[in-house]
Amino acid sequence: AWGAMGAAGAEGDGGCPAMLEEAGLLQLSGQRSSGTLVSGTVETPFLCPHVATRVGRADARKLEPCIEAHYDAYRAGLKALGGHGFDHNESMEHAFFCQQFVERPPAAPSQSPCSAVPCDPGDAGCWERKMMQTGVYFSVRPLHYRRDDFAPGCTKTLEAKWYRDTLMRRFILQADEEMPYQVPVNTTAKYINSIKSVLSADGGDFISTDQRQLASIRVTVKQIQWENIITHAYAVPVNPDSGLVYSPAFNSIYISYDKTTQQLSHFMIVAANADGAAQTRYIGNSYNTMFESVANYLYTPLTGSTKNPLYFALPEFDPLDWQVPWLFNIEMWYADHPPPAPSYIWVNSTMVCTTDPSQTPVQDQVNAKEYYMGALIEAYQGQDAAENSAMSVAKDAFDTSLHPTEKLGACQPVAEQYKLLLDSGFCDSATDALPWEIPPTCV
Repeated sequence: AWGAMGAAGAEGDGGCPAMLEEAGLLQLSGQRSSGTLVSGTVETPFLCPHVATRVGRADARKLEPCIEAHYDAYRAGLKALGGHGFDHNESMEHAFFCQQFVERPPAAPSQSPCSAVPCDPGDAGCWERKMMQTGVYFSVRPLHYRRDDFAPGCTKTLEAKWYRDTLMRRFILQADEEMPYQVPVNTTAKYINSIKSVLSADGGDFISTDQRQLASIRVTVKQIQWENIITHAYAVPVNPDSGLVYSPAFNSIYISYDKTTQQLSHFMIVAANADGAAQTRYIGNSYNTMFESVANYLYTPLTGSTKNPLYFALPEFDPLDWQVPWLFNIEMWYADHPPPAPSYIWVNSTMVCTTDPSQTPVQDQVNAKEYYMGALIEAYQGQDAAENSAMSVAKDAFDTSLHPTEKLGACQPVAEQYKLLLDSGFCDSATDALPWEIPPTCV
């Protein structure tokens, strides 16, 4: 349940330099080596050297044993959970850890594109100008609703519903905007090649289990005049505070329109695995249609099979009416219990245009996803199995790393000062109950 995490900028900088420089703190570069971190040409004994700028070198020396113990526990917790998004890159782990001690600058005010007026019917170029407008952001709420008749730890039906808001930006492929680093389909040429692959005998990048739908999509793709296409590509932008990305459920969403008809041509969804990396691609060519495919990837420990039937739909919406939210819906069944048996999970995502491009810190997003998935796994397995599971042991190790003032001896002498040092909100998702629409319950 780890989102896509990475560092923007030069190799090895861990994403910290720009973040710290923007915050007016000591710039960090290089990697930790034997307890000493190199910052530019100056060696400092501090694991997170900007802490010394924030609290002073004398206090930083007192806090350093606690910070080092916290870091060691944090890395051990990541290792215990396994499958995190750092790919054993210590510089990225280090940058992510130090993020919690950074004072973030206030976000710059932004003008709203959400109150844009409709096109004047007499303005022939209005539609295309507005469709090519850049810098539009959307607050995204994927509502996860699980109603599972086959959870082994539940004698009846396991029901749960939860959400966690995130942010997406709308990029324009034809405007050659730079896409976030986690998005592999990041140019018009790559997008066209992926869409055209559906014409191959095996479906190319796509799996369609309904031959009539596949035939219809192929007709659409054959008729595309690419010079007349405008593609809106939605993706989670890099968090400017940390240089990291958390990209749950969707790696990217592409919706293409024909300039000559001003209508939908086709769309492509690139699903994300637990690390936020691109996996299965799904293609459709109409609104309000439930397209049929398969999971083709084990997205969580509860997915069960890559052959799980997965259906998806894009309800009709006006891409220029930013005051009205738009939606995307996914429904999935177990391979052993396909339709017409009831599906076991729906993910209904609502995209609302927003004037606020700020993001929840990546650390909090990761902790929240772990919280929700951990609770679901425990309910799915049953309490007795969960208490003795490897997942439970791993979660305990990670929780220890998130509560250093309570569980690490090195932090106890400086507990109060250390709590003041942490960013407000850090570990809130681990220490406070997050909202459930419906907590995991056997009904």
